[in-house]
Amino acid sequence: MNHGHYSRKVYWLVFAVGFAGFMGATLFYTSKQQRLYESAAKVQFLPRFYENEVRDFTERISFIESPALAQRVAKRLLKPSDPHPLSLEAFLKPYGHHADAGLAVIVDLLWANRTVVAHPESNTAEVQYRHPDRLVAARIANMFADEYIAAESNRRIDEQMKEVEALKVKADRQEEKMKALQQAMTTYRTAHPDLSPEALQADETYQALSKQLAAEEQVLKKIITRMSAMSIS
Repeated sequence: MNHGHYSRKVYWLVFAVGFAGFMGATLFYTSKQQRLYESAAKVQFLPRFYENEVRDFTERISFIESPALAQRVAKRLLKPSDPHPLSLEAFLKPYGHHADAGLAVIVDLLWANRTVVAHPESNTAEVQYRHPDRLVAARIANMFADEYIAAESNRRIDEQMKEVEALKVKADRQEEKMKALQQAMTTYRTAHPDLSPEALQADETYQALSKQLAAEEQVLKKIITRMSAMSIS
Protein backbone atom coordinates (compact mmCIF):
# COMPACT_ATOMS: atom_id res chain seq x y z
CA MET A 1 0.00 0.00 0.00
CA ASN A 2 1.22 3.48 -0.86
CA HIS A 3 0.85 5.22 2.51
CA GLY A 4 2.41 8.44 1.22
CA HIS A 5 -0.18 8.80 -1.51
CA TYR A 6 -3.00 8.08 0.99
CA SER A 7 -1.65 10.69 3.43
CA ARG A 8 -1.53 13.32 0.71
CA LYS A 9 -5.15 12.61 -0.22
CA VAL A 10 -6.23 12.99 3.41
CA TYR A 11 -4.23 16.21 3.70
CA TRP A 12 -5.83 17.74 0.63
CA LEU A 13 -9.27 16.60 1.77
CA VAL A 14 -8.80 18.22 5.17
CA PHE A 15 -7.47 21.37 3.49
CA ALA A 16 -10.44 21.52 1.09
CA VAL A 17 -12.95 21.05 3.90
CA GLY A 18 -11.21 23.65 6.05
CA PHE A 19 -11.00 26.14 3.18
CA ALA A 20 -14.66 25.63 2.31
CA GLY A 21 -15.60 26.17 5.92
CA PHE A 22 -13.51 29.35 6.09
CA MET A 23 -15.04 30.73 2.91
CA GLY A 24 -18.52 29.85 4.11
CA ALA A 25 -17.96 31.62 7.42
CA THR A 26 -16.52 34.62 5.60
CA LEU A 27 -19.49 34.85 3.26
CA PHE A 28 -21.90 34.46 6.16
CA TYR A 29 -20.13 37.21 8.14
CA THR A 30 -20.01 39.48 5.09
CA SER A 31 -23.70 38.96 4.37
CA LYS A 32 -24.51 40.04 7.91
CA GLN A 33 -22.50 43.27 7.63
CA GLN A 34 -24.36 46.47 6.92
CA ARG A 35 -23.70 47.81 3.44
CA LEU A 36 -22.44 51.39 3.40
CA TYR A 37 -22.82 53.91 0.60
CA GLU A 38 -20.44 56.82 0.24
CA SER A 39 -21.35 60.12 -1.36
CA ALA A 40 -19.21 63.21 -1.91
CA ALA A 41 -19.76 66.95 -2.30
CA LYS A 42 -17.07 69.31 -3.59
CA VAL A 43 -16.30 72.72 -2.10
CA GLN A 44 -14.44 75.42 -4.07
CA PHE A 45 -12.50 77.87 -1.91
CA LEU A 46 -12.70 81.54 -2.82
CA PRO A 47 -9.53 83.60 -2.32
CA ARG A 48 -9.16 85.49 0.95
CA PHE A 49 -6.17 87.52 -0.27
CA TYR A 50 -3.93 86.22 2.51
CA GLU A 51 -0.19 86.57 2.08
CA ASN A 52 0.24 82.90 3.01
CA GLU A 53 -2.01 80.84 0.71
CA VAL A 54 -0.86 77.55 2.27
CA ARG A 55 -1.95 78.71 5.72
CA ASP A 56 -5.28 79.86 4.29
CA PHE A 57 -5.95 76.46 2.68
CA THR A 58 -4.93 74.59 5.83
CA GLU A 59 -7.24 76.71 7.99
CA ARG A 60 -10.20 75.99 5.74
CA ILE A 61 -9.54 72.24 5.67
CA SER A 62 -9.22 72.25 9.48
CA PHE A 63 -12.63 73.89 9.79
CA ILE A 64 -14.29 71.40 7.41
CA GLU A 65 -12.76 68.53 9.42
CA SER A 66 -13.73 70.03 12.78
CA PRO A 67 -16.61 68.98 15.06
CA ALA A 68 -17.79 72.60 14.80
CA LEU A 69 -18.96 72.06 11.22
CA ALA A 70 -20.52 68.71 12.18
CA GLN A 71 -22.40 70.57 14.90
CA ARG A 72 -23.83 73.00 12.34
CA VAL A 73 -25.08 70.04 10.29
CA ALA A 74 -26.50 68.37 13.43
CA LYS A 75 -28.43 71.51 14.36
CA ARG A 76 -29.83 71.66 10.84
CA LEU A 77 -30.99 68.05 11.21
CA LEU A 78 -32.65 68.83 14.54
CA LYS A 79 -34.27 72.07 13.35
CA PRO A 80 -34.54 71.80 9.58
CA SER A 81 -35.28 74.86 7.47
CA ASP A 82 -35.20 72.99 4.14
CA PRO A 83 -38.40 72.75 2.05
CA HIS A 84 -37.97 68.96 2.04
CA PRO A 85 -35.94 68.21 5.19
CA LEU A 86 -34.03 64.99 5.73
CA SER A 87 -35.77 62.68 8.19
CA LEU A 88 -33.82 62.53 11.45
CA GLU A 89 -35.16 59.03 12.01
CA ALA A 90 -33.88 57.87 8.60
CA PHE A 91 -30.44 59.20 9.53
CA LEU A 92 -30.30 57.69 13.04
CA LYS A 93 -32.10 54.35 12.66
CA PRO A 94 -29.23 52.43 10.95
CA TYR A 95 -26.96 53.51 13.81
CA GLY A 96 -29.36 52.10 16.40
CA HIS A 97 -30.54 55.47 17.71
CA HIS A 98 -33.91 57.17 17.93
CA ALA A 99 -34.91 60.76 17.10
CA ASP A 100 -34.38 61.80 20.74
CA ALA A 101 -30.68 60.83 20.65
CA GLY A 102 -29.59 64.40 21.27
CA LEU A 103 -27.15 66.85 19.69
CA ALA A 104 -23.93 65.31 21.05
CA VAL A 105 -24.74 61.84 19.66
CA ILE A 106 -25.64 63.25 16.25
CA VAL A 107 -22.44 65.32 16.12
CA ASP A 108 -20.33 62.25 16.99
CA LEU A 109 -22.02 60.16 14.27
CA LEU A 110 -21.62 62.87 11.65
CA TRP A 111 -18.00 63.50 12.53
CA ALA A 112 -17.07 59.80 12.65
CA ASN A 113 -18.60 58.94 9.28
CA ARG A 114 -17.36 61.84 7.19
CA THR A 115 -14.04 62.04 5.37
CA VAL A 116 -12.42 65.14 3.90
CA VAL A 117 -10.15 64.85 0.86
CA ALA A 118 -8.09 67.99 0.21
CA HIS A 119 -7.08 69.07 -3.30
CA PRO A 120 -4.65 71.98 -2.81
CA GLU A 121 -3.71 72.04 -6.49
CA SER A 122 -7.27 73.09 -7.40
CA ASN A 123 -8.05 74.91 -4.12
CA THR A 124 -10.94 72.53 -3.46
CA ALA A 125 -11.99 69.85 -0.99
CA GLU A 126 -14.35 66.87 -1.13
CA VAL A 127 -16.57 66.06 1.82
CA GLN A 128 -17.42 62.36 1.73
CA TYR A 129 -20.10 60.74 3.90
CA ARG A 130 -20.90 57.06 4.53
CA HIS A 131 -24.38 55.77 5.41
CA PRO A 132 -26.42 52.60 4.83
CA ASP A 133 -28.95 54.70 2.89
CA ARG A 134 -27.43 56.12 -0.31
CA LEU A 135 -29.90 59.03 -0.38
CA VAL A 136 -29.07 59.96 3.21
CA ALA A 137 -25.34 59.76 2.40
CA ALA A 138 -25.82 62.17 -0.50
CA ARG A 139 -27.94 64.60 1.53
CA ILE A 140 -25.51 64.66 4.45
CA ALA A 141 -22.50 65.22 2.17
CA ASN A 142 -24.32 68.16 0.57
CA MET A 143 -25.31 69.52 3.98
CA PHE A 144 -21.66 69.56 5.05
CA ALA A 145 -20.81 71.54 1.91
CA ASP A 146 -23.79 73.88 2.36
CA GLU A 147 -22.97 74.59 6.01
CA TYR A 148 -19.34 75.30 5.17
CA ILE A 149 -20.42 77.77 2.46
CA ALA A 150 -22.88 79.42 4.87
CA ALA A 151 -20.24 79.71 7.60
CA GLU A 152 -17.72 81.13 5.13
CA SER A 153 -20.30 83.63 3.85
CA ASN A 154 -21.03 84.81 7.41
CA ARG A 155 -17.32 85.13 8.08
CA ARG A 156 -16.80 87.23 4.96
CA ILE A 157 -19.72 89.51 5.88
CA ASP A 158 -18.33 89.97 9.40
CA GLU A 159 -14.88 90.79 8.03
CA GLN A 160 -16.36 93.25 5.52
CA MET A 161 -18.32 95.01 8.26
CA LYS A 162 -15.20 95.29 10.41
CA GLU A 163 -13.18 96.64 7.48
CA VAL A 164 -15.89 99.17 6.58
CA GLU A 165 -15.94 100.42 10.17
CA ALA A 166 -12.15 100.71 10.16
CA LEU A 167 -12.28 102.61 6.85
CA LYS A 168 -14.87 105.02 8.28
CA VAL A 169 -12.50 105.80 11.14
CA LYS A 170 -9.66 106.37 8.65
CA ALA A 171 -11.88 108.62 6.52
CA ASP A 172 -12.85 110.73 9.54
CA ARG A 173 -9.20 111.12 10.53
CA GLN A 174 -8.28 112.01 6.98
CA GLU A 175 -10.96 114.70 6.85
CA GLU A 176 -9.60 116.13 10.10
CA LYS A 177 -6.12 116.31 8.56
CA MET A 178 -7.48 118.12 5.53
CA LYS A 179 -9.43 120.59 7.65
CA ALA A 180 -6.27 121.33 9.65
CA LEU A 181 -4.31 121.94 6.43
CA GLN A 182 -7.04 124.15 5.00
CA GLN A 183 -7.06 126.15 8.25
CA ALA A 184 -3.28 126.46 8.13
CA MET A 185 -3.46 127.80 4.56
CA THR A 186 -6.14 130.32 5.57
CA THR A 187 -4.07 131.44 8.55
CA TYR A 188 -1.00 131.83 6.34
CA ARG A 189 -2.90 133.97 3.82
CA THR A 190 -4.27 136.13 6.62
CA ALA A 191 -0.81 136.59 8.10
CA HIS A 192 0.57 137.72 4.71
CA PRO A 193 -1.98 140.16 3.26
CA ASP A 194 0.68 141.73 1.05
CA LEU A 195 1.05 138.54 -1.01
CA SER A 196 -0.98 138.45 -4.20
CA PRO A 197 -2.61 135.15 -5.34
CA GLU A 198 0.24 134.70 -7.81
CA ALA A 199 2.80 135.38 -5.10
CA LEU A 200 1.08 132.90 -2.77
CA GLN A 201 1.31 130.18 -5.38
CA ALA A 202 5.04 130.86 -5.68
CA ASP A 203 5.56 131.02 -1.91
CA GLU A 204 7.41 127.90 -0.72
CA THR A 205 5.57 127.57 2.60
CA TYR A 206 2.15 128.03 1.05
CA GLN A 207 3.06 125.75 -1.84
CA ALA A 208 4.14 123.00 0.59
CA LEU A 209 0.82 123.25 2.44
CA SER A 210 -1.06 123.10 -0.84
CA LYS A 211 0.83 120.00 -2.02
CA GLN A 212 0.26 118.25 1.29
CA LEU A 213 -3.45 119.03 1.10
CA ALA A 214 -3.62 117.56 -2.43
CA ALA A 215 -1.84 114.42 -1.25
CA GLU A 216 -4.25 114.00 1.67
CA GLU A 217 -7.20 114.43 -0.71
CA GLN A 218 -5.89 111.52 -2.80
CA VAL A 219 -5.63 109.36 0.30
CA LEU A 220 -9.24 110.17 1.20
CA LYS A 221 -10.40 109.33 -2.34
CA LYS A 222 -8.73 105.91 -2.10
CA ILE A 223 -10.43 105.23 1.24
CA ILE A 224 -13.84 106.22 -0.16
CA THR A 225 -13.26 104.05 -3.25
CA ARG A 226 -12.40 101.07 -1.04
CA MET A 227 -15.51 101.66 1.09
CA SER A 228 -17.68 101.73 -2.03
CA ALA A 229 -16.15 98.49 -3.29
CA MET A 230 -16.79 96.82 0.07
CA SER A 231 -20.43 97.89 0.12
CA ILE A 232 -20.98 96.60 -3.44
CA SER A 233 -19.38 93.19 -2.75
